[in-house]
Amino acid sequence: LDTDTDGLSDSEELNEYLTRPLWPDSDGDGLWDGSEVKSHLTDPNEADSDGDGFSDASEIDHLTDPNDGLSKPQVLM
Repeated sequence: LDTDTDGLSDSEELNEYLTRPLWPDSDGDGLWDGSEVKSHLTDPNEADSDGDGFSDASEIDHLTDPNDGLSKPQVLM
């Protein structure tokens, strides 16, 4: 059963990843939990897995690595 249809079963969410089985995006970063775990290898409970100040979704959108704190989107001034 995958109540929130995020790609992780309710059992995986409750027992393995400690995410919310009723919310498809437990950390609110714009990536669904299943995508974080299975595709991007990011933390579904941390909006910014590498702690560099950019959300995981922002890094995916800008083609940078959400698991590498030195890989950041370029900010235009």
